[in-house]
Amino acid sequence: MSTDEEQVPESVFLNYSIRTVLERKNDHGVEYDFLEPWASEYVDAIRARRYGDAIWARYHITRMHNRDSDDDETVIKEIEQDAREYRENDPDEYADAILFYADNSSADGHPGLIETIMRIAHEDASKHHAKVEAEERAEAEAHLNWIVTTFADGEAKLAEALDRVKSPSRQY
Repeated sequence: MSTDEEQVPESVFLNYSIRTVLERKNDHGVEYDFLEPWASEYVDAIRARRYGDAIWARYHITRMHNRDSDDDETVIKEIEQDAREYRENDPDEYADAILFYADNSSADGHPGLIETIMRIAHEDASKHHAKVEAEERAEAEAHLNWIVTTFADGEAKLAEALDRVKSPSRQY
């Protein structure tokens, strides 16, 4: 096994060494229950420099995702979220990842993942924050509207009940 296979390829998205995946444990003896075919695909993709495929396998290797499931959009969103978090919180590591992925093979089956990571590297963080804040504000407003509506409905029911109780035609 080469020294390269003992090292993590890059620490943002490909944070298991080939050796760790093949041996199913890390240098400290911690064992992993990696899922197949994802573990084999992770190793093969890294060796072939198909880094989009490797990232795709990495996001499935420890999860109960089914190869034929329709969770692709969820995984892509998770990768995008992780990319933005690293870009914002650890720009040095993210920059190293960008440099690493510049050597991606043209045979990669998931080149869109690499393109997404590169696109996020060029994003204006303030635009993303504004979008997130707008989404959070809309969610908060929707929740507040639900509370107000629920409270108003409850108040109306309470008023109706009190009117019935106060009504002179009510016999006890």
